[in-house]
Amino acid sequence: MNVCAVIVVYNRKFSMTDSFISLLRVAKKFAYINLHVIIYDNSDFEQEINTHDKFVFDSFRYVHDRKNNGVVPAYRLAKEYCIRNGIEWLCRLDQDSKFKEDLFVDFLNIAKKKTIGLSAIVPKIYCKNKLISPSLVHKGGIYTPIYKNSFGVLHEQITFINSMSFINILDTKVCSILDSLEFMLDLSDHEFALQLDYHSVYVLYTEVQHSLSIMESTYMSRERYTMLMECESKFVNRFEGTMGKFIYRLRLIFRCLKFVIKGQLQLFLITLRNI
Repeated sequence: MNVCAVIVVYNRKFSMTDSFISLLRVAKKFAYINLHVIIYDNSDFEQEINTHDKFVFDSFRYVHDRKNNGVVPAYRLAKEYCIRNGIEWLCRLDQDSKFKEDLFVDFLNIAKKKTIGLSAIVPKIYCKNKLISPSLVHKGGIYTPIYKNSFGVLHEQITFINSMSFINILDTKVCSILDSLEFMLDLSDHEFALQLDYHSVYVLYTEVQHSLSIMESTYMSRERYTMLMECESKFVNRFEGTMGKFIYRLRLIFRCLKFVIKGQLQLFLITLRNI
């Protein structure tokens, strides 16, 4: 079966990333998986390509884009590659996506049986042993993890992070959503997932560990938090109704109190401006 994987990297040697190393293991162990790999490099400088890297996979492409406009340009380019080459499934990865070979095996088992009607197939993702994706969607931008033993097609609206999600490029709705995304990095995952019919998303029983930069960092710069707040406010205004917007503002008030208690006055002021 043909599968395309796109890895988005930034100022990291791609061949040393968890994602690339994980894909190498898949390609070497399962000859029946025709793996097409695209490296989309948002780094400041272009990387040299080891000739060996090109021939481990069925196809290999490296794209350097120093404009660093987020992850969505990479997904759109990979989507077009899939369409030109008749590849149905696209796996989206970031540089910290670390997984065992069984992720692809479990995905293929579902894709072969339930291809018709599925827009996405996603694993359960943990960060620091905490389930972070998929999540149930509530008003006010609140997301809570699904029950850890859940799997299959759930009967509630869910969202999931981009990394390690398999999306069906033969689904015209998937392609249309990718082409119309407004958020290029932060919240692009939620913007994509919330526009899918949740009956078309299959949650694997498979569990993977993932390093999520926002959760891993104990310090967030003023600039990074400002960017997040701008995206968050724009997102809530687009997807939430009156009650959802009210709940979100209540959350911001409690967030302000937390920042005051922690002595993070810059983050407090940025949050206060968005209430």
